[in-house]
Amino acid sequence: MKLKIYLVLWLAMLSGNKLLAQEHHHEESKAGHSHAKAAMHGGEVVMTIAHHFEVVWMPDHVMVYLYDRNQNPLVAKDVTGEVVFQFKDGKEYKATLNLMEAGKMQMMSEHHAEGGQHEMMHGKTSKEEMEAMHKRMSNQDHLVANVNLENANEGEVKATFTLKGLINKDESEATFASKYKKMNMLQHESQKHE
Repeated sequence: MKLKIYLVLWLAMLSGNKLLAQEHHHEESKAGHSHAKAAMHGGEVVMTIAHHFEVVWMPDHVMVYLYDRNQNPLVAKDVTGEVVFQFKDGKEYKATLNLMEAGKMQMMSEHHAEGGQHEMMHGKTSKEEMEAMHKRMSNQDHLVANVNLENANEGEVKATFTLKGLINKDESEATFASKYKKMNMLQHESQKHE
């Protein structure tokens, strides 16, 4: 009899987590709900039970910004993770997600601009536009992994992210996926003036 009670309680707990995720998803789909707070860097927002993650794809790397359930930015200092990229031709590439602390990306971008790598990586975007973009992108801790997307078209690469060490007790680990989508520069540029 006690075993049945424990089993019922355990099943109730599991379904409670699923209900929380469904409730959160329902809230997200309501008219007027926006991911604008968690899409500050021109990326795509992916939700899990207790988090929002903004995935920003660049030609040579992917970045993940962490947010809580209410879309408040989170520190990524003790978070670890990996990403598995699946390409259209069936090849897979696994990479470790590394911490990029707030402000460090700005220093790296200045180094790339001095070394002439700006044009190679970002094409016709002016140096001033790139500096403003890098300043905005470095305003928050995030995770980054290198990947070559030079010959990939949007939607042809799927990335599955696994993060551990999240500070939320309801979800200390999360797995989510995103397909390659170029950063939305128009959204990014309009937000930098806010």
